Amino acid sequence: MKVVAINASPRIDKGNTALIPNPFLEGMKEEGAKVELFYTKKLKINPCQGEFICWLKTPGKCFQQDDMEMLLPKLAQADIWVLASPVYVDGITGPLKTLLDRIVPLAEPFFELREGHTAAIPAEKGLREEN
Repeated sequence: MKVVAINASPRIDKGNTALIPNPFLEGMKEEGAKVELFYTKKLKINPCQGEFICWLKTPGKCFQQDDMEMLLPKLAQADIWVLASPVYVDGITGPLKTLLDRIVPLAEPFFELREGHTAAIPAEKGLREEN
């Protein structure tokens, strides 16, 4: 089992945010999972430009050259994502929101109605099958 964990605390592993996911991730490792932990503070991730080149011209690949080039294939191949963030101004940290905005290439360029809300259809093919 592959696990990708993202800690969005600016204090990295010294803050309160690490108190919950770290023991969970250790338990996952003990059960044989391959765990990779990333800190948003250490990643260089540019904001999404909303051009949808990753859907229309280069499906599954964003034109921006930053740490998402390394992270997207890992997220696509992971069985579990663990996201940890302190709560700032009633929500997640800005760097985690930026990272989540940039996972657009992992979805198909189609939408469906789910429980009264429009949602992107997860990729059935693509990065997960390529690697």
